[in-house]
Amino acid sequence: VLDPYQVAAIGWGPEDSRFQEAERILKKNNPNYGVSDDWFKGMEGLNRRFVPYNGGLGAKQLQWFREQLTAARDAGDRVIVLSHVLLHPSRREDVSD
Repeated sequence: VLDPYQVAAIGWGPEDSRFQEAERILKKNNPNYGVSDDWFKGMEGLNRRFVPYNGGLGAKQLQWFREQLTAARDAGDRVIVLSHVLLHPSRREDVSD
């Protein structure tokens, strides 16, 4: 089972490396993070995903996932992935304010 909030600004304390990684990603990709309560100000398209209530897979999970998908492809198997959150940013509806 994959945890789509393994790297996240929610659910972990500020001293936790998973929170710190999420914060690094947010600060790099959203100039509003930590500065404004309006996380979407000036954010367009796929960049709108960089907000504190989203999360991501960690490096070990991503590597495991890739290995599983590669093994399935090589075996000619089909894969169905179910998740509470979208796993690919281009597979979402455009969100309006």
